[in-house]
Amino acid sequence: MKKVSGKFSMKQNFIARMELDLINQVKHNKTSVEKLAATFGITDRTDIKEFTELAIVNSARIIAHSGSNTIAARYAEIVTLYKNQVNLS
Repeated sequence: MKKVSGKFSMKQNFIARMELDLINQVKHNKTSVEKLAATFGITDRTDIKEFTELAIVNSARIIAHSGSNTIAARYAEIVTLYKNQVNLS
């Protein structure tokens, strides 16, 4: 991740937190994601939605490229990830 002045940007920190929550299957809803984003100084709803979607894609990529499981097991993990994703509509 790109560093800003020696620290991760608030955007990158939010995305990393969402990735961690996705991996840990933390249940979020629109309100909880918006509150979490606000703690990182992110209040624009479009940004919140896009950063959350990026976290989902990044998490799916990590699963897809991990070599520890069979292809079928990785596919099942990705399906679970998408079933558990927050609906921000």
